[in-house]
Amino acid sequence: MNTRTPYYPPCYALLSGGKDSFSATQVLADADRLLGCVALGTGISTPEWRDFLIDACRKRGWPLEFHHTTSNYEDLVRKYGFPGPGMHQQFMTYLKGRAIREFRRKHPNGILASGTRKDESQRRFVNAKPVSVWEGVSIFAPIYDWTWAFFNERGFVRAPAYQTLMVSGDCLCGAFAVQGEAAALRLGYPTIADRFDALGREIQEAFPKRCKWGWGWQEKRKGKSAKEAAICQECSLFDPLTTD
Repeated sequence: MNTRTPYYPPCYALLSGGKDSFSATQVLADADRLLGCVALGTGISTPEWRDFLIDACRKRGWPLEFHHTTSNYEDLVRKYGFPGPGMHQQFMTYLKGRAIREFRRKHPNGILASGTRKDESQRRFVNAKPVSVWEGVSIFAPIYDWTWAFFNERGFVRAPAYQTLMVSGDCLCGAFAVQGEAAALRLGYPTIADRFDALGREIQEAFPKRCKWGWGWQEKRKGKSAKEAAICQECSLFDPLTTD
């Protein structure tokens, strides 16, 4: 953990339910710079994700607001097929970028804070930035050069989806799903898996390669952009470093 005491601007913390977003939020709260928490509704979260965040923020006295995409995941899949790594940024723009626009309309001068850390993976080291801008909103990374020891020290509990999927569950677009994650999804969330199976059968003729959720683990992954690193903090958390 970084023991320095830097200046933090007053921020709204992007809270996904993962260790890094919780840590960044707590750091801002400790510095009396937390204006509130912001969760991005993508329409494809795990069923308990929303209630988990509401309960976690209530216990800590953190204000929480949800901002939602105006796009529909099923419609995007019908148009493009299920996303792989190469389409992650496009889907992210639709599913999270539209939600960021909603935040900006409510808070025209608001600054967001994310749990981006450069040491999380080789890809993050290359692409993560202490400050980035997306959809006209500045996104600050208060724990950019920290380890994740802070999360453990504070006794946070990660979102329930970690028990089966190893991600927070805020967005199940599947672009960076790893080998075996589709099976884990079926085990932990069979209703969601059935929903994706039905959608895959619907688009099979139009997109024979991209008609299965999570197919992209077979595709070589290129580095994320700084915007992806800032917003999709939990995506592909355990992907092999050799693919960066």
